Amino acid sequence: MMTPPTAVITPAVIQVGNSLFSHHIHRRQGQYREYEGYYEEINDICGCLHQMMIMRSIAAASR
Repeated sequence: MMTPPTAVITPAVIQVGNSLFSHHIHRRQGQYREYEGYYEEINDICGCLHQMMIMRSIAAASR
């Protein structure tokens, strides 16, 4: 199991992450399922990146 790298979360990082995630979810409609407020991508290798970004964004916003 890989531990995600630690990153400094800035509003710009959150914006980029959210933009990428939104664009990707729009292009692959129906390939996601929602799980406890997070989106989990099914059968796509880059899903972990998007999931990490959105989870970090949520975590940063809720501080």
